[in-house]
Amino acid sequence: MIETIHPGASSDRVTGCMMWIETRVPRQFSDDDTRLAQTLTAQAAIAIENARLYRQARRQAREQALLRRVTVSMNALSDTETLLKHFASEVQQAMDADNVLILLHDADGIFRVKASALTTRIVDQLALGRLQHAAPGLWAAVNDGIVLQASSLSINVGTAQHDIQALMGDLSYSLVMLPIILRTEIIGLIEVARDDASARFDAQELVLLEALTNQGSVAIDNVALNEREQRRLRQLEKVQVSSRLLSGQLKIETLMGMIVSEAAAIFNMPAVNLVVPTPFASQYISRASIGLSANYLNERQVEIVYSDKNSPTYIDDLPRAVGAQVDLIRGENIRSVLLVPINKGDQHLGMLIFYSKGYAQTWFEEEIELAQLYVGQAAVALENARLFAELEARAIELAKANKLKS
Repeated sequence: MIETIHPGASSDRVTGCMMWIETRVPRQFSDDDTRLAQTLTAQAAIAIENARLYRQARRQAREQALLRRVTVSMNALSDTETLLKHFASEVQQAMDADNVLILLHDADGIFRVKASALTTRIVDQLALGRLQHAAPGLWAAVNDGIVLQASSLSINVGTAQHDIQALMGDLSYSLVMLPIILRTEIIGLIEVARDDASARFDAQELVLLEALTNQGSVAIDNVALNEREQRRLRQLEKVQVSSRLLSGQLKIETLMGMIVSEAAAIFNMPAVNLVVPTPFASQYISRASIGLSANYLNERQVEIVYSDKNSPTYIDDLPRAVGAQVDLIRGENIRSVLLVPINKGDQHLGMLIFYSKGYAQTWFEEEIELAQLYVGQAAVALENARLFAELEARAIELAKANKLKS
């Protein structure tokens, strides 16, 4: 038996080889046989390469069509919760995955589960559902933007893959975890998993997943901006309505109560406090509040030096920022505060304090501007009420004087 082997190449790319075997003896391969073998091998290599390019083009066309469809469908959604659920479902379908889990940063900078598309597992059976508490080192690596791919069938594994195997136990899996990045900032994490450990994600699938994730991050940002704008418009409308209500109230004590209750409703805050400076001390006292206990109002000392009298002051962690009365503040579950000065001309009338409880409230620039607008209108209403009270007191004095004359 004799044989001849010819490599199959196309465009300088070796795609394989063809082996020609002659079992008849004593026959040998002639020069014509060799040339024929070379010709057939070259033609086969060209056909194989053309088929590969055709499959690649079809796959790219499908992926481009998929990406366009996903973009259009996500752009049609207007709230974050619905968008994330839809995004998880689209990724699950596009990647032929059994389970998808999406985590996003919250106001405290902590990753929390926001959406999932689960077919065979629950959240606690997925890697991202376990990492944060069970594998802090691996969790830190994911937070740093490292793309992790692992399979329960992997034998020669690195440290990260070994940690994932220890984390997942006896479960069969093939998974990939990667960050959701928006303008170089990691805003979330996504895990895509298959139960079949042999169904590893290939390089093209990883490229597609990255493209889907990029589209998702843009869509999340667009929806967040839209939600912010819609919230600003609703708040602005409420501020305009409140302005009419406040201007119609001339009793100071009643007006102060209205100011804090309207502020809590407009900005969706659990607690608001209107404080005024004391005459002979560098502290404020509360004149009206909502959402705060009597003990807190009686014991809490707000010093003037802590606040800028001309512009808003935001403190994201009040218990950590203050040096005293920490137990009192934590007992009220207060986390962050926004202090907005109440000024009329050059006169400082006090402050309106917005409190968040349990978590740090995110105040966007446009919301702070609206808070200033509202407080400015409240200052005008307070000044009008003060002038009315003075006129009323003067009218009473004049009436008494006239009565004495008569």
